[in-house]
Amino acid sequence: MVSQQRPHEDNKRLLSKMLSAPSAQVPHIHLYGTSACGILEALKLLENTLPETLMVFVNCLSVEGCTKELLSRISKAFKLKHSKCDNVCSLQHDVDAMIKESGKRLVCVLLEAHVLTAFTSSFLSALFDISRQINDDRFSFVTASHLPWMYFQREVNSCGPEPISFPFLIPPEGVIHMYKTDVIIENISRRLEIPSNFVKNCMNHLIPTTNNPTILANLISETWKNIDKTEWNNAIGLKQYLKYLDGIVYDRNIWMDSSFSLVNPAAKLVVVAAFCASHNYPASDKRYLIKTHNKEKVRVNQKTSESKGVVKMFDLERLLFVREAFALLYPHLSQDMAGIEPKLLVNSLISMNRLVMTSSKENIDWPKLKCVTPFETIRQLSQTISINDINIHLEQDNS
Repeated sequence: MVSQQRPHEDNKRLLSKMLSAPSAQVPHIHLYGTSACGILEALKLLENTLPETLMVFVNCLSVEGCTKELLSRISKAFKLKHSKCDNVCSLQHDVDAMIKESGKRLVCVLLEAHVLTAFTSSFLSALFDISRQINDDRFSFVTASHLPWMYFQREVNSCGPEPISFPFLIPPEGVIHMYKTDVIIENISRRLEIPSNFVKNCMNHLIPTTNNPTILANLISETWKNIDKTEWNNAIGLKQYLKYLDGIVYDRNIWMDSSFSLVNPAAKLVVVAAFCASHNYPASDKRYLIKTHNKEKVRVNQKTSESKGVVKMFDLERLLFVREAFALLYPHLSQDMAGIEPKLLVNSLISMNRLVMTSSKENIDWPKLKCVTPFETIRQLSQTISINDINIHLEQDNS
């Protein structure tokens, strides 16, 4: 195992050696660390320096719990002959053929790999065994996650990759938040060539909205492109660019809410169930989610009192119960749920800022969550899956 304290540059050099040699026997590498430690950035830089290596990236959050979707995305990323591989054997055959034809080493990077633990161990073992079955040892998997490989071992018994860490040094307790913010400011300022004071002002303004470094960088970059560079460092300029920043944040939220309607019905059902779990008390689940519920007593124009109050935390087990209850109330939803792992849908919704995880990231079995999706969005989504009146499943304000 590579030391967790190995410097960042040493990790890059080691990765480069492992992934550049056409016949190096490196079937599987696991990289772990926080999103701020630059794993993806390091791999992107390596991709540009390895002409004899074809590296593709697949975000596991996007496969939404479907094994066929994962295999298909890997196949499409490599542009294999059969882009719709629906089993591991077909994928292995096409990868082998491509290696013989191109002569290159192929590397498949699986981002957000922790969500793969929701798949069966037999499927994962067969998938990772592809890299051991390929001729000439010219195929490698690289998994990237915030979790070390020990959290995967019970799911993938036959795999033992060499874990390589990109460490993010944590400062003494009490200054952790400030340290992380300063690191993000420095990285954005250097990468985008924007004054650090400008980045800091924008960061302080945006932190209540998002702390995702990628989103922060995009919003700050867009603002910098559209302001007067000669006046940004005075009071008037500060007021103007923060106003512009508020505008693009608002537009982004509107776009996210509208584009969210395009997700599949299974994901819509999960977020609707999550909203109910966040805005109802656990004791009321049975009352609002059974077929004998007296719907006539609920007035259509009533609004949920909870939608204006504090969003409550719920655990994954309760979310799954509410989801199953909806499937019993609305039988057509059972077809949408078939074959899709709900835990992966939850991870996808977290990445889309529809749900937030309130428990530790290490608690991957039964995490605690909150639904932060607005009520109006939930109302519209529920109608697209034929739940015509979500109010009848929510605590009502009779005042």
